[in-house]
Amino acid sequence: MSPLPLYEPQYFGQEPIGTENDGDMPIVYVGRQNEEVENMREIIVCVTCLNEESNVVLRPCNHTCLCGACYEGLTRLVCPLCREPIREIVVFLS
Repeated sequence: MSPLPLYEPQYFGQEPIGTENDGDMPIVYVGRQNEEVENMREIIVCVTCLNEESNVVLRPCNHTCLCGACYEGLTRLVCPLCREPIREIVVFLS
């Protein structure tokens, strides 16, 4: 897997938060314009129902690609994107 590209921080008038770092990973703040955020909506939609926001992180692959209802409806506990077996999940509550 190739490393993620680093971008110059853009704060858009806001001060960065959470600047504590243990030195292992760089902290990068990237500001998004409204149209970019709107375009990202397609990325965060559940890949199964294409209707709800994906809020379930599948571990260990870390794909966030399912909503809670579609996760509960899985017949095989494998990631729908990479087919890696799901060992645990993290659910983001909104």
